[in-house]
Amino acid sequence: MHGAAASGPIGRWAARAVVAALMAATMVGVGARAAGADDEVDTLREEAATTYTLVEGESHVEVAIDLTITNKKPRSGHYIYYYSQYALGLPGTATDVAVTSDGQDLDFTVDVVASESEFDEEDPSEFLFVTIDLPRRIFYDKSVDLRVEFNVWGAEPRSWQLTRINPAYVIFGAYAWGDPGLGSVDVVIGPGWDVDVYGDMALRFEDGARVYRATAIDDPLGWYALVEAHNDDAREVQTFDFEGIEVDVLAWPGDDEWAADAASWVQEGFPLLAELVGIDVREGDAELDIFEAAEPEYLGYAGWYVDDDDLIELGEHADAHVLLHEMSHLWFDDTLFEERWIAEGLADQVAAEVVERLDLVDRTEFPEPEEPEWRKPWSFPLNEWVTPGEAPAGDFQVQQTESFGYEGSWWVVRTLYQEIGAGAMTEVLQAAEADLTPYQGSGEREVVDVPDDWRQFLDLLQEVGGSEQAEEVFTSYVLTDEQIELLDDRSAARDAYYALVEADGPWETPAAIRHVMARWRFDTAMGWIDEAQEVLDLWAEVEATAAAMGLTPPGTMQAPYEAMTTRFDEATAAGQAHLDTMAALADARGVVGAERDFATRIGLRGKDPEGLLAAADAAYEQGDFAAAEAHAADAVALVDDAPRLGGERIKWFSVAAGGALLLVLALLALLIVWLVRRRRRRTADAAPGGGDGEVAAGDEEGADGGGGEGEAEADPEADPAP
Repeated sequence: MHGAAASGPIGRWAARAVVAALMAATMVGVGARAAGADDEVDTLREEAATTYTLVEGESHVEVAIDLTITNKKPRSGHYIYYYSQYALGLPGTATDVAVTSDGQDLDFTVDVVASESEFDEEDPSEFLFVTIDLPRRIFYDKSVDLRVEFNVWGAEPRSWQLTRINPAYVIFGAYAWGDPGLGSVDVVIGPGWDVDVYGDMALRFEDGARVYRATAIDDPLGWYALVEAHNDDAREVQTFDFEGIEVDVLAWPGDDEWAADAASWVQEGFPLLAELVGIDVREGDAELDIFEAAEPEYLGYAGWYVDDDDLIELGEHADAHVLLHEMSHLWFDDTLFEERWIAEGLADQVAAEVVERLDLVDRTEFPEPEEPEWRKPWSFPLNEWVTPGEAPAGDFQVQQTESFGYEGSWWVVRTLYQEIGAGAMTEVLQAAEADLTPYQGSGEREVVDVPDDWRQFLDLLQEVGGSEQAEEVFTSYVLTDEQIELLDDRSAARDAYYALVEADGPWETPAAIRHVMARWRFDTAMGWIDEAQEVLDLWAEVEATAAAMGLTPPGTMQAPYEAMTTRFDEATAAGQAHLDTMAALADARGVVGAERDFATRIGLRGKDPEGLLAAADAAYEQGDFAAAEAHAADAVALVDDAPRLGGERIKWFSVAAGGALLLVLALLALLIVWLVRRRRRRTADAAPGGGDGEVAAGDEEGADGGGGEGEAEADPEADPAP
């Protein structure tokens, strides 16, 4: 299989290969004895060297068996035992049989013996029973050399015979003859062929030819090798291009039926297959070769995808579903999801979807998969399904395991596919290919480094596909007991996660929590979810405190909450800063709003602590906590300093008021003096003038206190009395 793991459904599509019972053809010695001998078992020693040679330019293999048979039956009493005939079995495809001994042609008869096929009771296989007349009687310890030659020709395509031999492709079975340890086989194939031999044979080169050799075979009757050879240059090729992806269909020369069907299914199915999968093919897989081959069917498969070589080997009896199944392995392999069942189940289901949409159901074997039965001895959790170490055709238990794996995988995927729909499944596959976290936020799509396994598939089915059945189906058919136990922790973490998503409302649940959920690190997730809830509780306290104060808190906690990587220290610090600042504002409000005495009122004349509080509130709502606390502190400082300032103002006022009173009194005194003097002046001015010396009534004294004749003249320059 070119080093690749076989892939493809078996059972209903299995090849009807001839199994080991037929491959180990019967070989017996037919003895004769002297008269009077009893019926004891014959004893014959058989050495056999068998050579298979692929004949270049012709569609057949030449086979030569060189035998040396020796009578090892000693005389017994009066009886002498000898052999006159020898019989052996040949493959049913053997033709042109010839028997010689030392160059002498020997007579022989051929009988066709039917043997029912293990795969189809209605299709009996055949082998030839050849009875040879020996050239002479062989007595005890005597030998004779025989050469049995025959040709094996290639059968027609889709024949149930074992061989295909044409210019492009060769496959045939190689058998051994002889006693244990005395048989050997050579297979000789000339240059120009790529050869694979399934059997215990060593390769060497002789004259440019490949010679595969097995010697001293322990069990010749049970020994078998399958020989396959390719000459791809001789195939008939049809090429199709699908937006840069080249697909070549390579058929055997002359098999027009297979070539036409395969080309049709590729041409019609590939575009729809690519659409349903919805992701790009893997890098480097821009070319795909689809070969017609018989090998997969003989080994129990309808076909397989050889990942290393980007080729599909498809059996002769393959149908549209099988071809599309194998072609879907361009996308479905262990790089998308590690488990085999996921790749095979997806391949089966997407291929079936294409078959149904293209209405190819009538052109293919297309039974619905049946629900897995756990009571069978070969039942197992699908996560334990691995590629077998040997071909299932030769092992009943492996056959049943493979059949259960394919059937169960398809049933599981089909059940989930039908639940969520083709479009949602495409989104699941796209998310898996892009390694998106199943627990997405509301922003740009996030990539997370997680194992590409059943856990990611389950998460994506639920989170992206919206499946409600996935966990139950996985528990019932996919998971081991140990893996089922993981679901308890997962369920608890998911409940806590969704409670957090609801609780944080417009805030984005931290990406770190969503990523550890995707990595199934549920202990870490639960710890962080608890811490996140503490942050949300702190935010609730902030909102309640702010509401009681008539404030709208700024969202300074949201960014560090959402950006948390390992701890919520920054978000917690931001919340504490809210509370500390609002505590400062509340203290300031208490101070500013307290009852004020006379001195404080006097001290606050021309001051505006309320304005500073308003500025503090505004700064807080804008997220400038430092400014808010500074304004609050300034308001408190004003009020605290007001009594001192008021006292100083009162003291100054008192001093100023006293001085003003003295000034007023002084001015009043001066006014009084002035008024008195003015009155006197007016009185003087009102007295009658003359020289008779008379004094006006009321005047008792003279103007200057002296005598004279009683008359005084007024001094015109004298100041008037006040």
